[in-house]
Amino acid sequence: MNDKLFSVKGKNIVLTGSSGLLGSAYANALTKRGANMALIDINIKISNDIKKSSKQVKVQTYKCDLAKPVQIKSTFKKIKKDFGTIDVLINNAAFGSKDTFYIKDFKNYETHPFDLWKNAFKVNVDAVHLCIQQTIRLMKKNGGSIINVSSTYGVVGPEFSTYENEKLWTPPGYAVSKSAILNLTRYVANLYGKYDIRCNTITPSGVATKSLTKSFIKKYSARNAFNRMAKTDDYIGPIVFLCSDASAYMTGANLIVDGGWTSR
Repeated sequence: MNDKLFSVKGKNIVLTGSSGLLGSAYANALTKRGANMALIDINIKISNDIKKSSKQVKVQTYKCDLAKPVQIKSTFKKIKKDFGTIDVLINNAAFGSKDTFYIKDFKNYETHPFDLWKNAFKVNVDAVHLCIQQTIRLMKKNGGSIINVSSTYGVVGPEFSTYENEKLWTPPGYAVSKSAILNLTRYVANLYGKYDIRCNTITPSGVATKSLTKSFIKKYSARNAFNRMAKTDDYIGPIVFLCSDASAYMTGANLIVDGGWTSR
């Protein structure tokens, strides 16, 4: 077996949403495998902890509000200065908070606040577009991999029965913006393949966390072929694959890792 095929050692990887549940898992996994990391998040506390624990590789953290284009531009200017080149970009950040997923008064689509819709697009689509623009300028010479993160709800419609009698909700802006990512991926893949730049999407499903009720987990899991929600570790292999040369001939694709959710 060619271990180098799946290697990320020495690669300069930019990761947005690096302090989140999946983002921090990706950062830890990639640094342990020898990747240099530029970690971007609006809250960098967890990212700074990852930096402190990563002694054998280069890790830098950048506080950035991805809803603000000026901050994205200045952040990538710093990354260019610190790393020189970018081998991989993982657009993992997503707009989400208690205001968007735990809504008491706005479960009705007809009354959903337009500001929440716009904010979802600012981070989930606009920021992804801007980060790709900045990255390509540093990737054209040597090629690389761009990984956009979608969602099962970007592929199929939400299963609303899962949310009945739950405080948790899935807002329309989230699902629609995650669907937009799929075609942005195809656009970039076809336009920049000549520079040996590949662009793919990874589509994860829900991850079981302590904040979820037992009833929600049971309902969500019933739709899944494995009858369970995902663990963060379920996504490490696919991310490493897309970062590594093992995916060198893969572009414009959507790697669905959802335990069979979208197959039903």
